[in-house]
Amino acid sequence: MNGGMNNRWVLLATILVAAFAVLILPAALAPKHARMPSGMRVSCEAAATEMLVSPSTAKIGARSTPAQYGNEWRYGFTTDSQNAFGAMVRTSWVCVDDGGAVSVTPR
Repeated sequence: MNGGMNNRWVLLATILVAAFAVLILPAALAPKHARMPSGMRVSCEAAATEMLVSPSTAKIGARSTPAQYGNEWRYGFTTDSQNAFGAMVRTSWVCVDDGGAVSVTPR
């Protein structure tokens, strides 16, 4: 009778380990969805706006979806603002965050 009872415990333990391996383990080992660093978008747009001839006239236009390349995040957007003659000009920008510093450059 003890032999049959031991076999049931072994079977139950095997089922529990198999369920863990099939259901829980893959989710725990799956890569996490990376998220753009907090505040990167605001920092990038503010830095670009300050580089304009007339920052007070700046309007942020089209925005790209932030993308991660290794340890680096890239984000693109446009600004519409007045130049020194009062004409509206559009500038495209690229923002890169390498985890330590954020750089913003016109394209």
